[in-house]
Amino acid sequence: MTGLRLHLSNRLEALATELVRLVRANPGDPITPERIVVPHPTIGRWLSLELARGLGIAANLRFEQPAEFAWSIMRDVVPRLSREQPYRPERLRWRIHDLLPGPVEEREEADARGRPARGSPPGAARPDNEARAWAGAVRGYLGDGDPRKRFDLADRLARVYDQCLLYRPDWIREWESGATPHWQARLWQRLVETDGTSRADHWVNALDTFRRHLGDNAPDPFGAVPADGPPAPGPESGSRESPRHIRSTVASGPAGTADPASPSAPPGWPRRASFFAVSALSPSYLELLGEAARGIEIHLFALNPCREYWGDIRSRREIDYRADGADPDTRYYTEGNELLAAWGRAGRD
Repeated sequence: MTGLRLHLSNRLEALATELVRLVRANPGDPITPERIVVPHPTIGRWLSLELARGLGIAANLRFEQPAEFAWSIMRDVVPRLSREQPYRPERLRWRIHDLLPGPVEEREEADARGRPARGSPPGAARPDNEARAWAGAVRGYLGDGDPRKRFDLADRLARVYDQCLLYRPDWIREWESGATPHWQARLWQRLVETDGTSRADHWVNALDTFRRHLGDNAPDPFGAVPADGPPAPGPESGSRESPRHIRSTVASGPAGTADPASPSAPPGWPRRASFFAVSALSPSYLELLGEAARGIEIHLFALNPCREYWGDIRSRREIDYRADGADPDTRYYTEGNELLAAWGRAGRD
């Protein structure tokens, strides 16, 4: 049964028990590995022991991190994508390292020879405000030729670009179209220009190509309807008793039914994938999961400290900021439980 299902609990052990129940009820093909996405290999190791304890054996399990799983899903649809992501920070930093400006001595030597120095931005032959900004900000920082500063800057830029790929795809598209003329955008243009025909091998272009291949004719996978009915009442959050699970689905039947894989699923896609204790996913990841849920069964096992909806509470500091001098009661801002309000925006989302 295709669709996206959510399992919530305030204890990691309870989520593991729920995953055991799911696998036992519908074990699937023994030749095909069970795909489980975890935030860290340590969680995967612990979960494999819990599955072995609950099932008697834990075999043919494939533990992946979110980026690895997402890339494999897209590559099954877009075969021309490379096996490894060339824009991962640990790879991208070395490419940025080579494009950064060299020391002042190198610049002076290049000027004397009448050719662009290493790391010159596009359009450097015709100096403009952005070229001067590049020369002033970046060259000024790297002017002493310290290789540690050069590596540190390349590493930081690689991580910033990685965050932009995940959380600001609109910026990436603007940079590549030339709509944004600052030096960070120009450096990004240099990176994609060096790739030539493999430009789609970064996250944003890969996701756009993936969506074009799948098409947009399928129904919205986020039109969630409850499959199991209202969840049974359970103990309050923090109780020592077994916490309740909240299950929701986008499919027409309950989770765990032994239905064949969707005929719309591309070859190579798993019948089922489980995300376990992944605390944060970017909007683009959720978009990818929504597309994939049209063809496979996706389960999200997430920690939640409260059995009630708490996405609308705010900390006192946020309330004061949003009220902007007005009475918070008139804006219907509420702090609610102080601990939940202080949990942070990522936890609420």
